[in-house]
Amino acid sequence: MPGVWEQIRTIAWLRRRIFWNSLRTWRAKAELIAYIVVGIIAAAASAAVGLGLGGAAYYLAMKGRWEAVAGLLWGIFGFWLLFPFLVAMTTNEFDYRGLLKFPLRFPTFYVLSVIYGVLDPVAVTGVFWLGCAGTGVVLAKPGLATATIASLAIFAGVTLLLNRVLFTWLERVLANRKQRERVFLVFLLGMMSVQLLVVAGKLWEKQLWPFVAPLHAATEFLPPAAAAEAIGSVDRGNAGRAILQLSLLTAYAAGLALIFRRRLHELYRGEEAGWSSGDGGGAGDRTVRPAWHLPGLRGSVAAVVEKEVKYFFRNGPIALQVIVPAFMIGFFALVWRGEVERPGFLKQSPELMFPSAVAYALLILTPMIQNSFAYDARGVQTLLLAPVKFRDVLEGKNLVQGALIAGEGLLIWTMLSLTMQVPAAATTAATLAALAFAGMVYVTTGNLLSLKYPRRFAFGQFQQRQSGMSILVGLVVQVVVMAVLGGVMFAANRLGAMWHAAGIFTALGAAAWQAYVLGLEHCEKLAEGQREALLMELCTK
Repeated sequence: MPGVWEQIRTIAWLRRRIFWNSLRTWRAKAELIAYIVVGIIAAAASAAVGLGLGGAAYYLAMKGRWEAVAGLLWGIFGFWLLFPFLVAMTTNEFDYRGLLKFPLRFPTFYVLSVIYGVLDPVAVTGVFWLGCAGTGVVLAKPGLATATIASLAIFAGVTLLLNRVLFTWLERVLANRKQRERVFLVFLLGMMSVQLLVVAGKLWEKQLWPFVAPLHAATEFLPPAAAAEAIGSVDRGNAGRAILQLSLLTAYAAGLALIFRRRLHELYRGEEAGWSSGDGGGAGDRTVRPAWHLPGLRGSVAAVVEKEVKYFFRNGPIALQVIVPAFMIGFFALVWRGEVERPGFLKQSPELMFPSAVAYALLILTPMIQNSFAYDARGVQTLLLAPVKFRDVLEGKNLVQGALIAGEGLLIWTMLSLTMQVPAAATTAATLAALAFAGMVYVTTGNLLSLKYPRRFAFGQFQQRQSGMSILVGLVVQVVVMAVLGGVMFAANRLGAMWHAAGIFTALGAAAWQAYVLGLEHCEKLAEGQREALLMELCTK
């Protein structure tokens, strides 16, 4: 049997051949171009953040404030671990578990799994940011170069392995629907708890500090603080403590490597994350219940609405996308109740809180609209074969999506009214009109993207594939819509003409409605030509 590195070279050659062969179609070429453009935009944003981290690390190292340097490392640590959960998407489409179809040695599978983690965009960004922070420290104090490189290299390994351990464990837990629901509930409660703790900390900081101080002391033994303390100890001439902290980081890395090895060994021996026997197919309640009859809707549209609503209540990730914005806005509203705590532009224009909160919610909700067939999966065959117009399917989906957008806006208005102040009538009218206009634009483009570039939702995995063209086109639409909304709102607020803004958005909404109707007619024809693409993307693993 070939050796480990020979097998890795063979797999690399195979992946390269598959990649080049996949570029034979115009659609694949367009996807590649879109990924490159999105990658350039993301790289520019990462470079800007990295420059800021490098400057901050340089200043803090010059002052010898190593606890603050630990704060920078905590930020990178949190991004590396939490961002993939908050944004369930990655541009890396290669599933390393697919390697198990080949007769690989286990060490080969282990090494390739680690390489897969290193090549993840979030991991690349995290390593880059650590490099920027380390460069800032070394420029400030060149004598700390060796300690900085050693500490940050081991810290990067610890974070990478912890990321892989968490994801492989979650994929195992989420293989069962009931377990997915429990994880979703715990995640939601955790978000609520963090918000409440932050607000409580601001209100009762002195009273809570005696209880928080022991926890703060315990964080000194966690990887970010240990890495910063190792560098700081060398700066203070305490080599023994630096070696102790590096040993602690090495122990973290070794322990996580063993845990990751055990989990990969279970996959290597045949375990596959998928549906368990408790996910369906059993002798459950098979009573046939009458379909919904919604006034003013055709039966086919009402049936799709019923299906989408039931999907919403049965799928935690969908509900999470809807609930997260409201909780985050409630958190900021509680924090910014006093004028002193508000950002500068909200101090000057507090009436912009409601439209700003609605814009934030739209940014979170729109990716779901751009891939509306993700949860249908093999069920798209039924939609294509059913004796109904495909525009009825899209109308039903759009009605539910529009109801979610409108409900989000009303929920935000209620939360702001209860926690801060009731938005003025003119601001409310202008914001709701803007929400209607933006919603029409998003569902129109979402219908086209859902048909042209569909992607199946992989149950049991947090990270999901999304079309590069959907990401790129969605980003362009977001920028254009937000520029229009922001420009009109800002000018209306400065001129005291919010009622005029409501009229402008109403006119834009009427035009967007006409575009939506024409888009439905186009999508009706487009669906016929996209049958093979829909079936290939949504009905195959």
